[in-house]
Amino acid sequence: MSSFEGIEDAKIFESAKKMRPGCNYLLRIRRMAERKSGRDNTTILPVEFEVIETDDPTSPPGTIVGWVPKQKHGHAYLSHLLASTAAVCGKDPGDTEALAALKSQDPTDTQVPKRSYVRRYLEEACSPANTFAGLKVRARAGEEQKTKSGFTFVPIYFSPA
Repeated sequence: MSSFEGIEDAKIFESAKKMRPGCNYLLRIRRMAERKSGRDNTTILPVEFEVIETDDPTSPPGTIVGWVPKQKHGHAYLSHLLASTAAVCGKDPGDTEALAALKSQDPTDTQVPKRSYVRRYLEEACSPANTFAGLKVRARAGEEQKTKSGFTFVPIYFSPA
């Protein structure tokens, strides 16, 4: 098997900057895709945004920034996806009623068994249809944190645009 197996299906993504700790952003989603990590074969979901406005002097409007939630982080991965999807859909991620509605089954879904609204939205957003492209969301980059294993990260908190 060639190490270039699948090159015909590869897509080129612009190199996205990370969001700067302590900064606030108004973002437009460019694209998102579900992928397997080359390092450990876990699912990742890279999301590319275009900066519309920000207080980050290093990322003026038009800059491409990214966010990459990773499945290996277990429940936190799904929690972050739920919160970010709620915000993209114009819902406050802290609103338990709005989250319950997103988690409910979509009666119009044609798949059997029917999917929840949030699952359907994410699957369609990661498909070639790229249904979240063009939608706006606000993001606040928290302060840099370190896990017990020594991995540093910046939590991103989303809210409706």
